Amino acid sequence: MVYMPNDDGVITVIKPGPDFEVISKNAIGESMNSSPAISNGKIFLRGEKHLFCIGV
Repeated sequence: MVYMPNDDGVITVIKPGPDFEVISKNAIGESMNSSPAISNGKIFLRGEKHLFCIGV
């Protein structure tokens, strides 16, 4: 999957492949100005006020 955040804090998830396919759009509820970081199977997102961790 490809995770594309925007400045408004909405992360668009895109399925890689020959056809463009948006899997989902997820809002974190605050603006963000950084790229996602991936470590140990988790995705870290830094918002304007919070640090989010997505994973098990």
